[in-house]
Amino acid sequence: MSLPPINSDSTSLCFSCGRCCFGPTQYVQVFDDDLAALGPALAEKFVVGAEEKERFMRMEEGHCSALDTSHGQFKCGIYEQRPLICRIYKQHGEQSLCPPPLLEPLKLPVELPASALLR
Repeated sequence: MSLPPINSDSTSLCFSCGRCCFGPTQYVQVFDDDLAALGPALAEKFVVGAEEKERFMRMEEGHCSALDTSHGQFKCGIYEQRPLICRIYKQHGEQSLCPPPLLEPLKLPVELPASALLR
């Protein structure tokens, strides 16, 4: 599935875009608290990986498998139990990152320049 266009005419921008749910395979990390909130049934359906540092939401056709794309809208199918990273994402507004750029996942450990360590 290709990235959807932004429909600025919609009265509900968040349902018209869904871009924050599109990304690479390891896009939305699932922490232990997220896993507990999802519960066993939802975790089995939507989460891949066992260890926290390797646990992510399952991606299908380039987007999170919990994204409901039916009826011409983009809605989170697990909104009340969505992972922390989704809950803290700032949507539409003055400080919004929406739509976010699709970035490659951060590779850890991140190397800092020596000057940053001397402060």
